[in-house]
Amino acid sequence: MNVLFICKRYYTNKDLVADKFGRNFELPVMLAENGHKVLVVALDYRGRKMQLMSVGQVQFVSLPLFSLATLKGLIGVYQQIRSFSPTHIIGSGDSHIGYLAYRLAKNFGVFSVFDVYDHYLSFGSNRLPLMKRMFHQALRKSDLILSASRNLNTLALEFNQNAIVLENGVDVDRFKPLDKNACRQKLGLAETHKLVGYFGSMEPMRGVEHLILACRSLRRVYPDLKLLIAGKQSNNIDLTEEWIDYRGQVSQDQVVELINASDIVAIPYLRNPLVDFGNSCKIGEYLACEVPIVATQVDNLQVNYPEVIELLHEAIVPPGNSKELEKAIVRQLLVKQLVPCPRRIHWESLGEKLEKNLLQLKRG
Repeated sequence: MNVLFICKRYYTNKDLVADKFGRNFELPVMLAENGHKVLVVALDYRGRKMQLMSVGQVQFVSLPLFSLATLKGLIGVYQQIRSFSPTHIIGSGDSHIGYLAYRLAKNFGVFSVFDVYDHYLSFGSNRLPLMKRMFHQALRKSDLILSASRNLNTLALEFNQNAIVLENGVDVDRFKPLDKNACRQKLGLAETHKLVGYFGSMEPMRGVEHLILACRSLRRVYPDLKLLIAGKQSNNIDLTEEWIDYRGQVSQDQVVELINASDIVAIPYLRNPLVDFGNSCKIGEYLACEVPIVATQVDNLQVNYPEVIELLHEAIVPPGNSKELEKAIVRQLLVKQLVPCPRRIHWESLGEKLEKNLLQLKRG
C-alpha cells in the first residue's frame, strides 16, 4: 500500500513531528514498519515555512496555510502526492480534512478513509458555514471510518456501516514505570511529599478546579500533599497557591517523569460532548506507567475502558463532586490499586488493526 495521511500538525497542543505525538504520528510509523510506503501532509496553522522531514521510513510535509508561500506550496504538495501514487488517503483532524481526503481520493480513484478522533462537530471551526455538511458527507462517502472511541463509532455507524473503533494508543517504550524517587530527584521534588498529578489541558470540561478543591481540603489531613500539574493553563484556573506545583507545557519525556513521580494521577473530567465522545491519550499513558488512578464517571473512561472501571470502581466517582474525589484520592493513597494497560491500545496492535482493515477494502 501507498498510504497518504492528511492531518493537522498541531494536535492537543503538541507538535506532531517535533513531539512525535499522537495517532497521526504513530499510525504512519506502524504502517511504514510493516513495509508500506507512507506520506504525511501536516497542515500547519501556525508556521510560515514549508518543511520536509523524515522520521524512519515516513516522510512528513508540513504545509503552512497562512503564508504568502501557501499557493506555491499547495502546487508542490499536489505534485508530490501524484508522484507518490497513493492507494489510500486518510483524512484526520477535523470535518474539512476528512472531506478533503474524500474528494482527493475520488480524484485519484483510490480508497478514502475518514479518521474521527474527536467530536469534530463540537470544535469551534464547525461553526463555520458548510463544516457540518462536510463532516456528514465525509462520513457517508468514505470507504472506511476510523473512530477513536466507541461513542464516536456509534455516531459513525448511523452514516456508514464500514466504521471501526481504532483507539488512541500509548507508546509503551516511552510511557513505562520508572523509579519514583529518581524521578522526583531529577524534577526537584521532595521524596516525602504526597503528590497528586494531573497532566493535560485545563479547559473547564476537564474538571481541574474540582481536583484543586479536593486537594485543598485534603491538606488539612495531609499537610505535605502537593498538586503536580503540567499542560496548557486555562484562564479561569488559579495555579498560584504555594502547594500547587505547575510546570507549564513540557515535553513528552518529562510527562513520563512527572507521572512516575506522582503517588496518584487524576482524570477529573466533567460531562461534555468533547469529553464523552473522546478517548483521552492520558488514560493509556497513566495505565502504562503503572501509577494509581482516580477518575470520574464519564464515557471517555467508562465506555472505552469497561475492564478498567470494573477493577477501579471505588476510585471512580461522580463528575464535579470534589468531596467524592477527595475520598477516592485517600483510598488510592492507602490501597494503591493498579490496573494493567490493555494490549489492544499499544500502538503496535493498533497499527496491525489499521493495516488489516485497509487491506480488506474492496471496490463495490
